Amino acid sequence: MSLSPPGEPTAVEGQPGPAATHTSLESLVHLLQGSSRPNLADVGITTLPQAQLDRLHGSARQEAELCQDRSELLLELLEHCVEHNATPAPDTLLRMTQQLLRLARDQRRWHDLADNAAYYRDNFQVAARISSHLFPCDRRD
Repeated sequence: MSLSPPGEPTAVEGQPGPAATHTSLESLVHLLQGSSRPNLADVGITTLPQAQLDRLHGSARQEAELCQDRSELLLELLEHCVEHNATPAPDTLLRMTQQLLRLARDQRRWHDLADNAAYYRDNFQVAARISSHLFPCDRRD
């Protein structure tokens, strides 16, 4: 399987239309969890120790905040252009809106990953139960 360039949507097998696309971030997260397909609540991270879940939570939160900051910068740039009658060419405007959409999707994905990591960190028994059903040969440390 090949991943799209950073931030580019990839089609989800068997699902038509733009709503059925995932950014390369989503595809990468799923592959790192051992599945090329989306899984409910990031169950692939249930095997991680609590300390790693805590680090994952913090890092994913930071990435979500960076996506938010980048979105705000692009919106401020667009606002400045419009205020000064320097509206970008249609192709540039299209690329800017596509980038904003990718940032919004990535922000949501980072936020979901952070929330799931925090949940599994704080609910060790739930994570262990899920992990034992999904990965019967693995053990949490």
